[in-house]
Amino acid sequence: MTKSEASLKGAPKAKAKQDEAIIGTNDYSIVSKRSVEKLYYKDEPEFYRAFVHKFKRRTPLINRGYWLRMRAIETVVKDFLDEKTDKSKAIVNLGCGYEPLAFRMLWKYPSQCHNVRFVDIDFPELIAKKIQIIEQEPVLNQRLGHQPTEDMSFPAIMFSSPQYYAVGCDLGDQKKLQNVFLNGLKLGHDAVLFIGEVSIVYMPHQESTKVIEICGNIADARFCLLENHIPAGADHPFARTMIDHFDKRTPLRGLSVYCNIKAQRERFLNAGWHEVQATDLWSLWQNDDFVNETERLSLQKFEPFDEYEGFALFAGHHLLLLATTADASFAASCWVQKITNMTISKCESSVNPMLINVKMTELPQNHGRANGIVISPNASTLIHCGGSTSNPRQGPYDIYVCSGSSSISLVRPPIDQSYSTCSSMSNGAFLLTGGRTSPIRPSEKCYLYQDGMWISVPALEPARYRHCAAAVTIADQPGVLVVGGRTVSGMVLDTWSLFLDNKWHTLHVSGCRPPGLFGATLATIGSDDGVLVGGLNENGKFATGQALGFWYWKLQATIAGLFEASVSFLEAKNEGDRLLTNLQRFGATSTQTSAGTLIIGGIGPLGPLQRNEELILLKPDWSVQSYQLNISPTHPLPMFIGHSVAKITDDEFIIVGGGVVCYSYGVYWNKELLKISFNSGDSEDHQWTLISGSSKDDLRITAPSNPPSGCQSDINKQRRHSQSSESTIPGIRGAQIDRLADKSTINKFLHRQRSLPIVLENLDLGLCTELWTAEYLKEKVGPEKPTIIHHSNSPHLSFREKNFRYVTVPFAEFMDEAKAGSHVYMRALSVSNPSRLPARLSVDYPELAKDFTLPGELGFVEEYQHSSVLRISGNVNMWLHYDVMSNVLCQIRGSKRILLFPPKDISLLEFPPGETTSNLDVFAVDGTRFANCSPMEATLSAGEVLFIPACWPHATTPSMQCEDGNFSVAVNIFFKSLDGNLYAAGRDVYGNRDLAMYENGRRDINKIIKLFGSEHSTDSETDKLLEFSEHLRNNQRASGQQVGVREINRILHSASSFPKEIANFYLSRLADELQMLCAGK
Repeated sequence: MTKSEASLKGAPKAKAKQDEAIIGTNDYSIVSKRSVEKLYYKDEPEFYRAFVHKFKRRTPLINRGYWLRMRAIETVVKDFLDEKTDKSKAIVNLGCGYEPLAFRMLWKYPSQCHNVRFVDIDFPELIAKKIQIIEQEPVLNQRLGHQPTEDMSFPAIMFSSPQYYAVGCDLGDQKKLQNVFLNGLKLGHDAVLFIGEVSIVYMPHQESTKVIEICGNIADARFCLLENHIPAGADHPFARTMIDHFDKRTPLRGLSVYCNIKAQRERFLNAGWHEVQATDLWSLWQNDDFVNETERLSLQKFEPFDEYEGFALFAGHHLLLLATTADASFAASCWVQKITNMTISKCESSVNPMLINVKMTELPQNHGRANGIVISPNASTLIHCGGSTSNPRQGPYDIYVCSGSSSISLVRPPIDQSYSTCSSMSNGAFLLTGGRTSPIRPSEKCYLYQDGMWISVPALEPARYRHCAAAVTIADQPGVLVVGGRTVSGMVLDTWSLFLDNKWHTLHVSGCRPPGLFGATLATIGSDDGVLVGGLNENGKFATGQALGFWYWKLQATIAGLFEASVSFLEAKNEGDRLLTNLQRFGATSTQTSAGTLIIGGIGPLGPLQRNEELILLKPDWSVQSYQLNISPTHPLPMFIGHSVAKITDDEFIIVGGGVVCYSYGVYWNKELLKISFNSGDSEDHQWTLISGSSKDDLRITAPSNPPSGCQSDINKQRRHSQSSESTIPGIRGAQIDRLADKSTINKFLHRQRSLPIVLENLDLGLCTELWTAEYLKEKVGPEKPTIIHHSNSPHLSFREKNFRYVTVPFAEFMDEAKAGSHVYMRALSVSNPSRLPARLSVDYPELAKDFTLPGELGFVEEYQHSSVLRISGNVNMWLHYDVMSNVLCQIRGSKRILLFPPKDISLLEFPPGETTSNLDVFAVDGTRFANCSPMEATLSAGEVLFIPACWPHATTPSMQCEDGNFSVAVNIFFKSLDGNLYAAGRDVYGNRDLAMYENGRRDINKIIKLFGSEHSTDSETDKLLEFSEHLRNNQRASGQQVGVREINRILHSASSFPKEIANFYLSRLADELQMLCAGK
């Protein structure tokens, strides 16, 4: 009889079934951690892969949540390893599942793991399977030193080695567990860290408490508990969704008694533990000593992420508790010390709410909408549109009408996006701005609803979402103020923009300028002043320091006719610190009432809001008062996240929609419309009725109206917006590239982030932007100077098809053709030796070089410059290509539309092997063919600079003519952004010779093909070649002694010297070529 059979013999069937279900939770957890490992830990050995048969990529929300869990446990373990002690150490993982924590720590911290034992404990049948996997996988067993042995004196110890033990023991068998601890593992003389990561919560609370007591009997012990809790009560929508999810198979039994931090602390203290510290994962996420700024920002590079509400709710519903016995202590890490201070504020609430009247209208089953906008064209009609819906047949919008209202005629809103804003202006119009379909597809478009129709108005660039907006009136004109937001790169904006008189004004901000924020709340108090509350910064955390994210602002016109926002910090007055802290929140909404500004819902710095904190009134004297819905305690609470609010009267408002993805537990949708009233007496009892929207309703959008007379730059911006309209330009469309105008921000971006394109504005390029007219250029260069140009009969130049001729003409003749819109193009070459030397503006055109200045903000470009190329073109589209060197494109005259693709799209863009150009005309193809690409684009106007990272495929097309003709002038500066020894040896005149890694890699894969071609021809060997291509594509080393393994690993070793984006770019190219050669073999 096996140990597994013996352990189950005679066990009640119910318990065996429950144990099996608990073991099943390990399968989901380990697959999720494998997803994190593959995406976030690419530089580490793949420990989790051994336990997962087939990789499944989890959603960004689940990945981020498991990353935080894993980080919390690793940080605790690392602190324990760093402790100074003369004793041996043991780390005991209770209910370990397939978690390979021991092997990862032995690899990552080898010097600290000297004299440390790792012990895994779980059900015997699970441990038996784990041991089998460990023995088969080199990545695991090579960490164990010499051959492990089974300790027959203690059958529960099923695997032992100098630094790793695997124990098969049901944690519910406390007698056996205690015997293993004291007599089998002999922990009594060690410094011990016990870990319970979402494991003992499945046990009956009496049994799990007994486990805690047994662990506490070890003299020098620490306990790290990470598990679910319900800080805002079991009736909170997230908690209810989480509990219902687990109740189906594996109830969280510990929650029935130990439901929050306070209860858990008391539990450990009563069990004999000397000191207990605890907080939740949301607070740890915001703690700079736990996760620093650089680490938070780096996470955004692994995958686009914008599910912060769901992330905060998950993290807020998981606690981390650290307990020590009298003889033990944790290393004096700052984050450990600080969590003690967080504990009390999370456990005790001094908020005394007032009740507020609410009437609810139940919605049809399976009907929900979140993160949309609400429009109220009159007091009896609401249009709720955009966002996400619970039912794909629900349509792009819902209409709610009040009983007794007359028939209405509506025009559907023009967009169907999330995180847009819609502001009701004093003249009855609505301004709709921004939003996104995904984090990498934000919108810059804006629309005005007036007189029964939607009018397209100038775009707000860069494209953004999660910004906040409020209607204002300044100089007797209605307008809308927009603050902050996120862009396609994840950058958080600190700009303040004012829509007034049909155009956008960038405001000068005086006083205490807030940092860049997204998800903040902007509310007006008077016609031109208000408050800005909360929001997250670029690190995905609340701003800390003065005023706790609470600002007062006032708009005013300057003497020069411009506008500015004067901002100051505010100090709110309230009855307790918790309410003041949770006044700062993100994802909230607001509405103005006769009593003050009401802030509704969202997420606070302390995590999920209590039911008595979700509605907070900010009074005119800056005091605050909390309100609580006057509903039965048994009635399900609404989710005040993703909701929209519409004001009906000064004392009544409607809340529609709301909901959130509750991690892996399900999605919660609000099931009712709420009518909330401040009136204590009876108000008119009108019933609101839902009319489902139809996607077939009429949609009327007019072209942008002409701007008022003003400066040329305003006209240019409107032309640029018009040029980029989806209805007028065929081909592939891209998300707008971020723009930076503030010099300090430019410096910060360029020194920290050079892997994304960016448009730089307000840089000093010298006199060239004024002087370089066609006539000036002819005079300075010389009208008769022989000039080599590309001349074509087609506007699309194709380098591969060579649909152009190289001709030599006088410079003046070339300029005249370019002005006339002919299909001509000049790329300057070295005057002295064009076949051996790169072009240099200062050497080749010294008469022009004195007019051009490389701005100081681009000093690193000057330092590592390879070439500076003068480019002049007429009406031509440049072919799709990539540059191996990073470069800046300085537009001097005219404007261009540039379409760029990230390196990861290279396999989709028809680049032949060994070529840096593609024959694809991205401006004419059917864009739907390239739906899996992630293009970005910008229209570059005179005086603007585009930073183009290495290996970003791109193409250009004319956008707008100059005042003196249809031509474009630019200076293109290439520079080496990698170490010099990584570039291919020899000449590279044009700055686009592929890197040595790629050239050598092509030789290696051709060698592999020849080896297989001469020695093998079976289908299995073809499969092996395809497997090699996947090793390259996934940057994953091959194992074994087969033909080709050495070459594949040599390529991967060479790639390890490069930044990940560039390495993966070339590895994808090599994988494609290997697949192509295999198919032709």
